[in-house]
Amino acid sequence: STEYSAASYIVNEEGRIMSTNNCPYQGTKFPMEIQTLREKDVAVYDMLDSTQAFYYVGNEMPNQWTLVQAVSVKEFYGNLNRQIVAVAMVVLAMLGISILFVWIATLRIAKPTRELLESMKTLGKENRYPRVRVVTQDEIGMIGTEYNKMAENIETLIEKVYKMELAQKQAELEFLQMQINPHFLYNALDTISWKALGEGNMDVSEMTIALAELLRATIKKESFIPLKEEMSTVRDYLFIQEQRFGDKITVIYQVEKEADKYQVPNFILQPLIENAIIHGLEPKIGKGSLLIRIKRESNRLYFCIEDDGEGMSEKEIGTLYQKCEEGDTGKSIGIKNVYRRLILCYGEESRLNIKSEKNKGTKIQFSIPLQEWKKETKTEVL
Repeated sequence: STEYSAASYIVNEEGRIMSTNNCPYQGTKFPMEIQTLREKDVAVYDMLDSTQAFYYVGNEMPNQWTLVQAVSVKEFYGNLNRQIVAVAMVVLAMLGISILFVWIATLRIAKPTRELLESMKTLGKENRYPRVRVVTQDEIGMIGTEYNKMAENIETLIEKVYKMELAQKQAELEFLQMQINPHFLYNALDTISWKALGEGNMDVSEMTIALAELLRATIKKESFIPLKEEMSTVRDYLFIQEQRFGDKITVIYQVEKEADKYQVPNFILQPLIENAIIHGLEPKIGKGSLLIRIKRESNRLYFCIEDDGEGMSEKEIGTLYQKCEEGDTGKSIGIKNVYRRLILCYGEESRLNIKSEKNKGTKIQFSIPLQEWKKETKTEVL
């Protein structure tokens, strides 16, 4: 066949083909002037068989022969088209792989994101705090992990608030139980006081008035009162106890005058003082003393109730703390009530600090934030 895709020709100085791989044209005259071809880097001409080809002329050899190479235009563009098709297929394949990768990546991101959104929508509804499944360590996985921590913290906080509300209600109930229908008793004591006064019995009248004032304090609806009023209640209570014990108990007051204007929870000191007398000083053989110290320091009001009575062992102190934490309503209901009310009102920082030594006495301390009393001050915590 005279058709070819590529051919090489060695042409002498006369333009005759001396050698070629296109055998039919061996020894024939090359159809174009070599010089004309040399003037162009690449040219398209009809070859001997009328086939169009690209021609390239090399440098002249020492013997004045020249190498001429020809490539079929049809074959050249055919190869080019095949290469374009191959490149296009590679591009399409890469595009398909990229789309598949993006789709998989999207599913990997979208699925946990949807789960996270669904969990967020149900968070808190019907007391539900769902967690999400974390399967990756990427940004989505980190968000899921943090969400699970947040849901756990919310659930823990709500449970804590719920328990605190129950404790508050229990404290309110115990506080009401301690009042023992004070309205009726106050009216009855007022009648007894007038009766004793009418018969000239001043001691009974004064004791009755003190007890009536003490009960009046329990009737108050205010959750907070000025320290001055709280100390008045304390003095009424101690007046009654002094009538009972005579000079067995010596009371020492160390109260800053400037502290009178600050607010304290209503009926917060009397139960502690009562506890010191009943469990510390009353069973003690011989005389005893009771110290009431109140002072300001670093934006807080510090309280100390100290006696030199019977005291408690380390084991007894531990048992008392445990009963206060558990809300035991047995003995020492007053001190447990104070313990829990302080925590409910001010937090752990204001919890009771109890120090005691057997046969040497007991010291109870606590502190609350300094806040001047205002009549409109309201709170639901008793």
